[in-house]
Amino acid sequence: MYITPRCGTVHGHGQVDLLMGSFDTLAAENHITGKKMVIGERALVKTLMDAYRNLAVGNEYDVLVIDAPPSPGTLVQAALGAADLLIVPMVPQGISFLMFGAAQKHLQQTLQALNVRLPDTLVLATQYEASAGGWLDRMRGLFSSQLKVRKNKKFGECELFSPEHGSTLREKYGTVDADLKALAAAVLDRLGLRARKPIQVKTVLKGTTKNVRSRRGDSAGAAARTH
Repeated sequence: MYITPRCGTVHGHGQVDLLMGSFDTLAAENHITGKKMVIGERALVKTLMDAYRNLAVGNEYDVLVIDAPPSPGTLVQAALGAADLLIVPMVPQGISFLMFGAAQKHLQQTLQALNVRLPDTLVLATQYEASAGGWLDRMRGLFSSQLKVRKNKKFGECELFSPEHGSTLREKYGTVDADLKALAAAVLDRLGLRARKPIQVKTVLKGTTKNVRSRRGDSAGAAARTH
């Protein structure tokens, strides 16, 4: 998470906040490289991990969702170290299985050298058609706790954070609200959080990799964070 002075917090519906960061993660990594030379890589990763945790605790959020860039840089390493759960969106195709295994092995080796554990991982099957049933069956065989959401054009075009009135799922997403409720319920259950009845979706997980950190076990409130 690399925050610049021009970035701010956008308050969305349903107690969800979006903290906008910089897309220039290369500049962030260059800045971090200089810090490594001063305090050392392990100490820097620990400092960043503490910053992630303090962000959640200091703002009294129940869940912190970090949208990390697709790179094994120091920012991502620290986010992985601070996370309780790693959610990996994956298209059910053969190449996805190969890439997932290679990425997991690389992350484990990198984090082990920094004395940081890789968090528990869930696979989110996404963007697939009905013809992908065979690959979905393979995913169910390999991953016992998979999540899934169907491809939906309305879902891709919608915006969670907008000034317009309409705070219900159906007003925002139409018929995809059932998929979002099921996805949110599965994530909250995996984190050991008790969802309110009826469940309210507090986060939308999209992008490449999501790291989820829980703070309290008695609420379904959430905060979304992105770069």
